[in-house]
Amino acid sequence: MLLDTIEPEKSKEWIALFHAGDREVIEELHARYADVLVAFFAARTFNHDSANDLSQTVWVKILEKRQSFLHGNFHSWMYRIARNLLIDHWRKKYPSLLDEDFDPAEPTYDQEDDRLESLRECLESVEGSFVEIIRSKTQGLSTTLLAKQYGISPMTVGSRFHRGKQLLKDCVERKTK
Repeated sequence: MLLDTIEPEKSKEWIALFHAGDREVIEELHARYADVLVAFFAARTFNHDSANDLSQTVWVKILEKRQSFLHGNFHSWMYRIARNLLIDHWRKKYPSLLDEDFDPAEPTYDQEDDRLESLRECLESVEGSFVEIIRSKTQGLSTTLLAKQYGISPMTVGSRFHRGKQLLKDCVERKTK
C-alpha cells in the first residue's frame, strides 16, 4: 500500500516507516512514481537527460526531507518538491526570458494546436483497454498493479501500452496530414 492510498489508521505506521527510511516503502514509492516524475519533467524541459537528472534530484530531496511529510497525499507532496525544483531549474537556465507569472510546472501548448485536438479525438476512438492502460501508466500505476486490475500478465500490460501508443500515434498522424 502507498502513503496516499492507505487507510488513516495504517498511515501512521507507514509514515513512521517512511521517516525511518524503510527500504521497502521507499522502493514501492519509487516504483509507483519514478516514471511519472520523469514524464512530468520531460514534458516541461523537452530534454530526456534533464528530465532524468531532475527526477533523481527530487528523489534525493524526498529522502532528505522525508521527516517533513507528516500526513496527507504523498503524490501532492512529491509534486510540490518537483515543481519547486523545476522553477529553480528554469530560473537558472533562462533567467532573463521568464515573466514574473511564468509557471514552468504548467504544461505549455497551444489550445488551437491541431495535433492536440487530433489526440483528443484519437483518445476517444481507440478501442479496448489500450487507452485506459496508457492513462493509468501516466498517472503512476505500476505494471504489476495494472496486471492485477485487468487480470492479465505484466507482459500483456506492456504490450497493450506500446500497442496503444502506436495506435494513438498512427491516428494522430492520419488526422494531421
